Amino acid sequence: MIVKQAPKKVANIVELCRTLLSNCFVTKRELAQLIGKLVASKYGVLYAPVFYKTLEIQKDTEMKLNKGNFDARIILSNDSKECINWWIENIYDSYKPIVFKAPNRKIESDSSMLGYGALDVTNNLKLIGVWSLNIRNLELDTCSVKIRYGDLLKQTRPEYQLPEIFIEAFKPDFRIFVVHTLHEYLERTNKLKLNNTQLTCDFGRLDLTIYLINIKLQLR
Repeated sequence: MIVKQAPKKVANIVELCRTLLSNCFVTKRELAQLIGKLVASKYGVLYAPVFYKTLEIQKDTEMKLNKGNFDARIILSNDSKECINWWIENIYDSYKPIVFKAPNRKIESDSSMLGYGALDVTNNLKLIGVWSLNIRNLELDTCSVKIRYGDLLKQTRPEYQLPEIFIEAFKPDFRIFVVHTLHEYLERTNKLKLNNTQLTCDFGRLDLTIYLINIKLQLR
């Protein structure tokens, strides 16, 4: 059994979508009105939130820039236009099952754009993405290391800064901890690196691993 939108509601959404696309400028009030109708249609459109999230992001951004003025005129971004076109092309045939079959495979992930990491829940496997971390993102001394990674992860809250990763050295003897090893590595390979300031890193679900040429350091 499935749920579909009433033909009258579908026609109303399509008409509003075409009206917004035909205008060079739209008000935030008009955009918010469309978003409200799309959100209300999620019970009859499978994965509907995927196809109005971009519109919500632009609306929130414009609201901040215009200090909450709903009558301010804005230009729809290309991504927003693509979302609106998707609704025009697909809403007539869209539906949502009342009961879903159990998935063959379940994968949980975060919102990174660069493959931060995921977990294959079905097979209990970690899926790890590899990317480069600039040495300039490291704040290192003999007792601790701070890793700034906020520019590597996607997040939709304006002006929100992701917290730094702070790792403190083992106090009884800091020389046996990874902070000291990392410090030594950077000093001893400084001449070899020349202008290269990138470290190849991968983030797993439960730990952070940094690969430094032939040295593998695990930060727990």
